[in-house]
Amino acid sequence: MIPSLSIHTPRTLAEAVEMLDGWGPDAALYAGGTELVVLLKYGLAVYEHLIDLKSLPELQSIEVEDGNASIGAVATYQDLLRHSGLRRQWGELSRMIKQQGNPRVWAAGTLGGNLSFAEPHSDPATLLISWKAELECAGAAGVRRVPVEDFIHGPLQTDLGPSEVITRIILVRQGVRSGTGFQRLSMLERPTANAAVSLGTDGNGRVQRATAVVGAVGPSATRVTDAEEIMVDTTVNELAERAEHIAVVVSESVEPLEDGHGSADYKRHLAGELTRRALLEALAKLGNSGS
Repeated sequence: MIPSLSIHTPRTLAEAVEMLDGWGPDAALYAGGTELVVLLKYGLAVYEHLIDLKSLPELQSIEVEDGNASIGAVATYQDLLRHSGLRRQWGELSRMIKQQGNPRVWAAGTLGGNLSFAEPHSDPATLLISWKAELECAGAAGVRRVPVEDFIHGPLQTDLGPSEVITRIILVRQGVRSGTGFQRLSMLERPTANAAVSLGTDGNGRVQRATAVVGAVGPSATRVTDAEEIMVDTTVNELAERAEHIAVVVSESVEPLEDGHGSADYKRHLAGELTRRALLEALAKLGNSGS
């Protein structure tokens, strides 16, 4: 049972920041509540105040222009799925959302809430890091941007300051000759492991940009730079032939944690295999703008 607390609805973002700054650790931000409510229900977190951000229009809007995207932190997954520009330019985001949760979660859950919670067994950070996405954060000290890669420090630990709020998720156009693959294996709707590979090529089919990210096997989603170095400056055909080798490199590079989702060796194998599949998926999508 959730203990008694006060729910506050700020009229502006500045008012929300002021509330958070004033109440400090006694307050928590509330968007979809898909993660927070569970903590409150089982007594794993206790707050006197919840600051409801859902009514702030500046945190709800979704803008897509010239392939770039700016997503409000409290726009729901359902909002993202319905946005034609996101589906067209960032199709892998929609496919990732459809693989996690269910319609109830889509109707309430948000990207901003997911990233703020920093649950290790989660999907969005893995995909967003592969795109080198950034977060816009606002607080008492002003507005700043931070890469998603640097935002999550560990389980339930983020780069947010005491009075900061994620306001937007920023995606920068990947280019016409780009492709992204995302693969996951789940247990009870939570991923046991996931992997994302994003590639960009020149006009001759040579890879100029590559990111490989593995998530849900350790404290946070992590880029595998050893694998990325192998991918860059190869042709598409050469990279396809190296997929098995890259899987081995990923398996040897990750440092998984054993938990209820599997042993360290099992997760190491999954990390490599899912990266191999994500790589082949990305190669197949090269030339499709945004995904």
